[in-house]
Amino acid sequence: MTDNLFSGEGEFPIERIAQSEAIYMNDVNITSAKLIADVATQDDDQIIFYMAVSATESGTYTFEQVTNNVSHVFSATGKWIKWKARFLGYAGNSTYFENLRIQIE
Repeated sequence: MTDNLFSGEGEFPIERIAQSEAIYMNDVNITSAKLIADVATQDDDQIIFYMAVSATESGTYTFEQVTNNVSHVFSATGKWIKWKARFLGYAGNSTYFENLRIQIE
């Protein structure tokens, strides 16, 4: 993996992914939502967030990149939602998020 976002000669960033289970939203047909999280990053580290919806719990989830605390309109709709966070960088425990919540709009 080559990525110019990270400094360090001959070093590669570490990538980690955290993902939720499917969350049922009480028969609400989800068309848009806002992911909100308290984020701490160090140096050039990044946390990239994604959300996906599906009509059924075991259905197909196509993750779409979202911006923290910005409303996102999905390309599909559904009653189930998942989130995913992708960590890129070197700082380890100094880069994290907490208090993640999803606001259905």
